Amino acid sequence: MRPMRTSKKILSLAAILILALSLSASFLDSFGGSATGDRLAKIQQAPNYNGSKFINTLATPIANSYNFPKLAWAYAFGGEQREPDQTVTTVETDPNWYKPLSGDELSVTWLGHSTLIVEIDGLRFITDPIFSDRCSPIGFLGPRRFFPLTIDPERLPPIDGVIISHDHYDHLDEQSIRLLAKTGTTFYVPLGIGAHLEVWGVKPNAIVEMGWWEEHAVSEKFTLVNTPARHFSGRAILDRNKTLWSSWVLQGPQHKVYFSGDTGLSPHFQDIGDRYGPFDIAFLEVGAFNEFWSNVHLGPDNAVKAFKMLGAQHLYPVHWATFNLALHSWDAPGKRLLELSEQEQVSLLLPTPGQMITLEDAPLNLAWWDL
Repeated sequence: MRPMRTSKKILSLAAILILALSLSASFLDSFGGSATGDRLAKIQQAPNYNGSKFINTLATPIANSYNFPKLAWAYAFGGEQREPDQTVTTVETDPNWYKPLSGDELSVTWLGHSTLIVEIDGLRFITDPIFSDRCSPIGFLGPRRFFPLTIDPERLPPIDGVIISHDHYDHLDEQSIRLLAKTGTTFYVPLGIGAHLEVWGVKPNAIVEMGWWEEHAVSEKFTLVNTPARHFSGRAILDRNKTLWSSWVLQGPQHKVYFSGDTGLSPHFQDIGDRYGPFDIAFLEVGAFNEFWSNVHLGPDNAVKAFKMLGAQHLYPVHWATFNLALHSWDAPGKRLLELSEQEQVSLLLPTPGQMITLEDAPLNLAWWDL
């Protein structure tokens, strides 16, 4: 009997080892890849690359070891309600709503955080798609969604392009990229991020990598522009700022919109407004505002300042009310925006998650978090 018991132990240990190796491989895959060859050569030619990493045009200190104890204390014992205590109101996004595009429309569906389906002048894009339940390198750990995804990602309408702002886990989600890679759509990404995508199954010819102020003609009449942001990047311990972070301009014959990605306030908003404005809509990040990272996130007040510099007609808030990534109450950005919209005469587009809207719906100030 002893040999049989020994064999069972060996088999059990082998099974555990195989599982551990599988999990390790999956975990390492989530970090993505590193730029080499022609990709690295293009990075090294970027004006805001200092030879070892990308840099912001303004000095941009963020939370460091000096204020980490205060930050950790706030996370552990802060009194803000950072997650909803009841079911969040959403609208089921019916894929049948999406008809063939006529060529002159502008409609938007917010799926949560910074994920938008933007239908503009005959093309359909999705920004920073995260369909996963958590934003984390480990599928069963990390911040979890406050509300279920409002559309089955397997039933998305045809997508003409995926737009990525930077490689943090709440903006670049491995499983979402793997799913979209199967569709054969094109991925528009900042410099260096293509290395991540190739690890996750995106074909090289489906990747367009761009640096700040670089333009790409999607068609004869439609242009995507990679524009500056004030943030940082990295998915692991040793890859900080090895890839670029960006905002984006979507410029068609009838409409123009701006997508901020993650960014702090800086003069780049005025530069973008002067070069490409005015915009029909500015999609601006409003969550995760705090003294610890005020240089790399806008928050509602600075979003309004950026909105005015951009010369946009409507402000559409993103990067909020989806994951517990901040120290403020989960609904604080929306409440503050409603105050500011009255004080500063700002036209808001503030729909319920999953709700498709057009410019004809503006202004739209739905306090959906209180419904």
